[in-house]
Amino acid sequence: MPPLTESAAEKLTPEQATAMVRVLELQAGWEALLKDKAQKDYLVGLRDRQKAKVYRLADQIATKLKSEMVGRNVVGDLPSTVRELDVVIAWCDKLVTPPTPSARLPKALKNEVA
Repeated sequence: MPPLTESAAEKLTPEQATAMVRVLELQAGWEALLKDKAQKDYLVGLRDRQKAKVYRLADQIATKLKSEMVGRNVVGDLPSTVRELDVVIAWCDKLVTPPTPSARLPKALKNEVA
């Protein structure tokens, strides 16, 4: 379809102009949908890559500390993914955070310190 020039637009009947505006609105809406889908696909891919990276780091920590690896869940929606990664991060934090000095004291001494 050739581009619509200003002089060609001036020659349109009111009905043709209305139809042309509708076509342009539909085209703009379609392009927006395509852009949104591409952006959504990119974000889903990004989320999957970030999740894989967190699991790789958790596996490295588990291997270094000779610990059992964290379990994996298959989730698709964003809230479930965030909850899952919170669990993995807490698991990693628990593995790498050394116990506090009072946690290593015998129970009888803990009462005296407190």
